[in-house]
Amino acid sequence: MRLVLLRHAIAEDRYVFHMSSNGAPDSQRPLTQDGINKMKQSAFGLYKLLDENVQRVVSSPYLRAKQTAELFLEAIPQSERPELEISDLLTPGCSFHTLQYWLNNETGTMVLVGHEPDMSWLMQQFTRSHTQSVKFGKAGACMISFEGNPANSFGTLRWFMSPASLRKLAAA
Repeated sequence: MRLVLLRHAIAEDRYVFHMSSNGAPDSQRPLTQDGINKMKQSAFGLYKLLDENVQRVVSSPYLRAKQTAELFLEAIPQSERPELEISDLLTPGCSFHTLQYWLNNETGTMVLVGHEPDMSWLMQQFTRSHTQSVKFGKAGACMISFEGNPANSFGTLRWFMSPASLRKLAAA
């Protein structure tokens, strides 16, 4: 199994959104236009890195994550594009052990779209790394591969890409 962790792209400022939206919940905070534009480029770079079809794309139910996942899916040719799935398992503060169990029987390539600090923490947990300084930039991604199922094996970090690096790949 190959697991791609993708942080959502640049979203509106939390305070500005709260003040301008009559107190709408943070879960409804959208991407900015700059975030959309950069994610479109990053999505093509991310798609180039994946050398096989993506079986599943699963997003946090938060609007900014769903928008990021949708932009990634647009980079995948229609004939290869899976349906977007939404899961409460990826809301901020997600449980590693619940995700680990949920992924237990997965095969192929799966993309999970979520939030920081969860993406960094999940990468550390799945690879059993004790590195504290790894932080995902907005629209940053990593890929972890597993020989067996994630509940019974250590994952191997195959790559960790900044958003700028993904955009450069798209342009190459």
